[in-house]
Amino acid sequence: MNNPFSDHSFPALQLPAVAMALVLIASPALASDNQLIIYPPVPGLAASNHYAVRVRPAGTEEPWRSAFAWQTTCKETTIKPDAYFKSLAGWTHTYVNFETSVAVEVEIARVTGQPILKAAVHPERKATSCTINDG
Repeated sequence: MNNPFSDHSFPALQLPAVAMALVLIASPALASDNQLIIYPPVPGLAASNHYAVRVRPAGTEEPWRSAFAWQTTCKETTIKPDAYFKSLAGWTHTYVNFETSVAVEVEIARVTGQPILKAAVHPERKATSCTINDG
């Protein structure tokens, strides 16, 4: 699997297929002042085969820090009255965990190197901007 962040010396704008979001304080009660905590890989979970994620304090030249990204996959099913929609079968969602008491930049790239063409932050009120570079 290709890791688009394997060389941490590349500036964000030189990485292909990168979506960046400037995120406001995510967990002020958990991280102490001016701190960014990125959690290590979760034992037993494989890394996402779709996305790689890096985080750093916003507006700084601090080095990007890789965040463990893992994914969930919706089950394959037939249409049943349990409200699970067949159209979701095989759909994936990639997650990362970090705590911060400062605004951060989150950089997301496809593991394949393919461009990201659309991006959004949810909930929207938690971000000051969302931009796509080289998409």
